[in-house]
Amino acid sequence: MAKYGSWRLEDVEQLLDIMGEDNARKVVKGELLCRFSSVELPRFPVTIDYPNPPNLLVEQLKESSQVNFINQDITAEHFPVKGSGIGVVFLTLVDFGQTISTRDVLAKFKEMGIENPNIEHCLAFAGQYPSEQRKGPIAVLCKPWKDEEGEYHIPYLDGEASARYLHLHDFNCKWEKRWRFLAVRT
Repeated sequence: MAKYGSWRLEDVEQLLDIMGEDNARKVVKGELLCRFSSVELPRFPVTIDYPNPPNLLVEQLKESSQVNFINQDITAEHFPVKGSGIGVVFLTLVDFGQTISTRDVLAKFKEMGIENPNIEHCLAFAGQYPSEQRKGPIAVLCKPWKDEEGEYHIPYLDGEASARYLHLHDFNCKWEKRWRFLAVRT
């Protein structure tokens, strides 16, 4: 497929899945016109007030986020806080609508001009937008924590009507279609 630059067979298959084979054939034959537009990502402003020392932030945000269950390994030691002072950050949720690898998510973040979040973004988002995690799982692709067995984990938000959760998930995996990804808008 050298004629098509860096396109891979799986890229063509994904495009066909999105368009549908019948529509793709009609486009090729000139029977159907396609218009493309940029996808507008949702904006979620969050305010973060960093304490001194900043490692207290994880404990403070865990308490204020009103999450019903928080994995005991989500600590400032495993997920260090990076900011200071008071600040407003604009976050977004990205829904790729397909099964996707961590590597591909990170590459797409770069293409889209958005950045990986940190633990403080995750916890502030959970506290300020509690209903979002009830809509489905939200992966937080921050710097992963390596456990004693050598496995890498990242936090994720999930929930249901009566409860909200902050769990850990394997970092290197295939994310099913239902997952959304928290990111920082630049």
